[in-house]
Amino acid sequence: MQKLIVVGNGMAGVACVEQILKHSPKFEITIFGDETHVNYNRILLSSVLAGEKSPDDVVLNGLNWYEENGIRLRLGVRITNVDAEAKTVSGDDGSVTAFDKLLLATGSTPIVPSIDDVKRDGVFVFRNLDDTRALLERCRPGLKAVVIGGGLLGLEAARGLQVQGCDVTVVHLMETLMERQLDPVGGSYLATKMNQLRITVLLGLSTTAILGNGKVERVQFKGGGSIPADLVVIAAGIRPRVDLALQAGLQVKRGIVVNDYMETSHPDIFAVGECVEHNNTCYGLIAPLLEQGKVLAATITGNKGPRYEGSVSASKLKIMGVDVFSAGDFSEKVDGTETIRYEDPSIGVYKKLTLKNGRLGGVILVGDASDSHRYMEWLRARTDLGAMRRHLLFPPAAIDDGLDAAHLSDTDTVCGCMGVTKGAVIHAIHDRRVSTLAQLKECTRASTGCGSCTALCQQILKAVVPEFQEEIKKTLCKCVPFSEDSLREILRSQKLKSVQEVLEIYGDGIGCEVCKPALSYMLDMLWCGDHDEDRSARFINDRVHANIQKDGSFSVVPRIRGGVTSPDELRRIADVADKYQVRMVKIT
Repeated sequence: MQKLIVVGNGMAGVACVEQILKHSPKFEITIFGDETHVNYNRILLSSVLAGEKSPDDVVLNGLNWYEENGIRLRLGVRITNVDAEAKTVSGDDGSVTAFDKLLLATGSTPIVPSIDDVKRDGVFVFRNLDDTRALLERCRPGLKAVVIGGGLLGLEAARGLQVQGCDVTVVHLMETLMERQLDPVGGSYLATKMNQLRITVLLGLSTTAILGNGKVERVQFKGGGSIPADLVVIAAGIRPRVDLALQAGLQVKRGIVVNDYMETSHPDIFAVGECVEHNNTCYGLIAPLLEQGKVLAATITGNKGPRYEGSVSASKLKIMGVDVFSAGDFSEKVDGTETIRYEDPSIGVYKKLTLKNGRLGGVILVGDASDSHRYMEWLRARTDLGAMRRHLLFPPAAIDDGLDAAHLSDTDTVCGCMGVTKGAVIHAIHDRRVSTLAQLKECTRASTGCGSCTALCQQILKAVVPEFQEEIKKTLCKCVPFSEDSLREILRSQKLKSVQEVLEIYGDGIGCEVCKPALSYMLDMLWCGDHDEDRSARFINDRVHANIQKDGSFSVVPRIRGGVTSPDELRRIADVADKYQVRMVKIT
C-alpha cells in the first residue's frame, strides 16, 4: 500500500483527502498540521472573534473522523524539509517520514508590512484559531484597537473587536476599502456603513511605526500623524507559503506552479490550496480550493480525467447588517464593456454589473446581496443575458419569489463556499433522508460558510421535502428586516441605545408603528432604562407610564426593577396613594 503524506491540516488539504477517500484509494495517509487543532472552518474565525460562535462550533472534522478513516494525524508538527529525491519529509520534532506520494497544502502566511517595532507587545495578526484566541484574551471594552488593512479579513477582524467592546479604527493604505473587490463608489458606500457601525475608517494612510514604551501606545503614519492604540491587528494580505516547494526543487513563481491536473513539476508531488499558482493565478478563497481538491483527488488516485480550468473569484463580507458581494471582473477599462448601475444613497444600496458580448463579466453588490447566487450562476455558466436585459438588476416577481431554484441544473453550484451543487443537495435529501436545513448543513456543509446560500438551500428543501419547515425566523417588519433574536444580539453587541440609531444603521431610517415600540421595549429591557428614550416610539400607555381608564382617569402601576427599592421610594408611593385615596396598591 502506498504512503501518502499530506502537509497541511487546513480546509484545502483535508477537503482534498475527503475527495480522495471517495475513490477508495489504496493509501496509508498521514496528515501533518503545524497547529494543534483538528481541521476547522477558517471562514468563521471572525464569528468566533465576535463571540457569535465558539471554537468547537467551527470544527469540520473531529478526531473520530481521522480514526474512522485510518488517517494518522500528526498535530503540532511543522514540516521543515522535503527531500524530493529520497522522498522523505522532516519535522521539527526530529521525525523523518517516507512517502510515495506527497500532497502540499501549506496554505499562506500573513503579509507583515515594513513597520518599525512591529513585534512590540500588543501587535497581532489574524489568520488562525490561535490568533483569534489571543485577541479574545486581550480585547476588552474601551480598548483602543487599530486594524491595519481594509480588506475582507481586516474589516471582519474590526467588526469582531468592536463587538467585544473595543474602540476600533481601520487604517487602509488605499483610498478605497476592499479595493480588489469594490470600485471607488462601492468602497465609499461600505465606508459609510462601517462608520455607522461606529468603526472609524482612515483611508490613504501608510503606517510607518508602532510606538510605545514596551507595549503598543500609538500608531504613526507617513507624514508624522499618529493615533492612540492599545492593540494593533495587522491584516494586510497573504502570500503563498512555498518554502517547502523550493526545497524540493519544484517550479515556483508566486505560488507552487501546477497544471490542469494539479500536478507539480515532480511526478509524485501534488499541491492544492492557497499555496498553488494555476495559469498565473493564486486563489485565496475556499470555493476554488475545493474545486482544485476534486481534480487532484481524481488525479492522485489514478482516475485522471477531470481538469481544473480556473475559478470565478467571488467575495462576501461576513458582517451582520453589512451586505457586500463581489465577483468576476467589474473593470470598465476593457473595450466593449457595458456597465449597468443602480444606487440609492438614502438606503445605502449600490449595484453594478459589467457585461461583454451579452454575458456577465463582473458584479458588485453593496447594501443588498440577495441575488448573489443568481449572478454567480450567470458568471459560471457564461449565460447569454440578451433576453433578460430588463431584469438584470431587478428580477421579475416570479423569480424573486424563489422559483429560480427549480431552474437550476444538478451541476449548478448552490453553496460557493463549500462547492456544493444542487445535485449534491438533492442526493442528500433522497439518499440520506435530509429534511431540515440543520441536517443539510451537517451532511453536505452547504450554508456553513458565509451563509449567503441559506435561502436557496431552503428553497430546494421546500420544493423536494413536502414537510419542510423554513428555519428563517420571522423578521420584525419591513423597516428592520431582522428577527427579534438577531436584533437583541445587535443591540447587545454594538451597545446601541436609541431607536433612531438602530433604524438608521439596520433599517430604513424611519420606522413604523410596529418596529418602533418593539425596539423601544427591547432597549428598555436590555439596558434597564440606561438608554436614549424616544417617547414617540412608545405605546401611549408606556409613553405616559399609565393605563387610561374608561372614565378618563389613569391607573399607575409603580415599577420596581428586580424587586429592589428603598424606604424613600416606598414612602413616595404611599404619599401618592394617600393623596388620591387609593385603596389598593399594585407594583410590578
